Amino acid sequence: MRDYGKISTSIWNSRKFRALPTDDSKMLYFYLHTCTHVNSVGCFILREGYAAEDLGWDRERYQKGIETLSEGGLIQYDDHEKLVRIVNFFRFDPFANVNHAKGAVKLALALPDCHLKVLLLKEISGVKFADKLPEIANGIETLSKQYRTPEPEPEPEPYSEAEASGADAPHVDPTKVLFDSGVRILGNAGISAAKARAILGKWRKDHGDEAVIAALGKAQREGAVDPVAFCEGVFRFTKSNRGKPLDGETRTLDDGTLQTYSAFDGWKITHV
Repeated sequence: MRDYGKISTSIWNSRKFRALPTDDSKMLYFYLHTCTHVNSVGCFILREGYAAEDLGWDRERYQKGIETLSEGGLIQYDDHEKLVRIVNFFRFDPFANVNHAKGAVKLALALPDCHLKVLLLKEISGVKFADKLPEIANGIETLSKQYRTPEPEPEPEPYSEAEASGADAPHVDPTKVLFDSGVRILGNAGISAAKARAILGKWRKDHGDEAVIAALGKAQREGAVDPVAFCEGVFRFTKSNRGKPLDGETRTLDDGTLQTYSAFDGWKITHV
């Protein structure tokens, strides 16, 4: 148990904090920073009964507060493990020295194995003194393999118009595939279902079903820890390369020269 919790005065200028819709959510955020359960990594188990008792709330009120903070991007929450992770905890409460860092990493490694633990270890790997803590890399490697989220449902195989007209022709709704798989994928990264649906809806409006499904699938295949940032990177890359030839694409010039396109070298003659 910590003797105190650190909250920066800059919180009053925080866009995310000021955007919180209720006093309950703001009160709960302060509580998470200062309760007897918080530790030196800002990621800890907090049973609903304990928190509700401390705050004098019923469980439904507490759960609503947790959902609001999660949707606001101030915390991440694993309902199965009852694990709370305060986002950007080390930005305002960094390790004071190597021994402090070593003790904190022991706490982190002792947490229940889940996707939030992976995110926490990855965050620790980028802070001061991390280069002196090889156990972080080992923990990340082990957990990343175990907690890669499942692949989204595959896109349906194309079928002919004649097959589609048959009585037994399959009907696949790409929008349902997008939302079902997307909510699950983003949920496994600590994003609430309501927020996930809002993100997916915006992506669908901006990029279309096919592009979003493809980006989600790529995020899963590559084990992206932050699928939102990963998918948005995919969209930016696709937009910046729209209209460009594909790597390996070929063309024949009027004089019969065959060229092949490389993303690195551009069009190169491959055969005359």
